[in-house]
Order: sequence, then C-alpha cells, then structure tokens
Amino acid sequence: MKYIRTKDGRIVCCDREQYHYIETHYEILKQADTIDELCNEFVVIGIFENQIGCCCDTFEEAKEVKDYVELPQEQIIYGAIWTDKGLIYVAKMNDKGELELL
Repeated sequence: MKYIRTKDGRIVCCDREQYHYIETHYEILKQADTIDELCNEFVVIGIFENQIGCCCDTFEEAKEVKDYVELPQEQIIYGAIWTDKGLIYVAKMNDKGELELL
C-alpha cells in the first residue's frame, strides 16, 4: 500500500489498481509508504502550561512531547497539512501509536 497526497489536500491510501484512477483524476504532489512522511505538521492537543496544544515538525517529536508531559487528561496527536484553506488535520494517532487517516 502507498499513501498519496494530492494538490487539493487529500491523503489517500491506495493499491496498484487504485493508483491509476487517482493519477488520472487528481494532481499528485507526493507519495510515501507512511502517512507521517506526507504531513507538514504534527499537533499535540492537551493543556500545556496555559496552552491548548503545541506543533511539532516530526511525528517522533510529537510522541516525545506527549510522553514528556504527563497530564491527567488524554492527549491527542494529529497529523496535518497546509492547504490554501489553512492547516487541515488528515490523520490521528491510534491506541497502537500509529497514524491513521481521518
């Protein structure tokens, strides 16, 4: 399986058969084997010293921030991309510590 990021801000998971359809109907910006390679930012949502969340450049950095700051409430990590409409969340970390598409 491959992940593809299109110009309109979509990240889709596709196999070889689906790739041809996506290639003919959307402008492909980037391809990768994992979702985190296609995200521009990673946002950790939780209350951190008067902040509601923080942004990180890599998924590993976001996981370190989440693990470093022990909070009573749940913290959520989102993978996001920049589009002409602003920052859009496209993925969320699951219970296994992996990103999955929203």
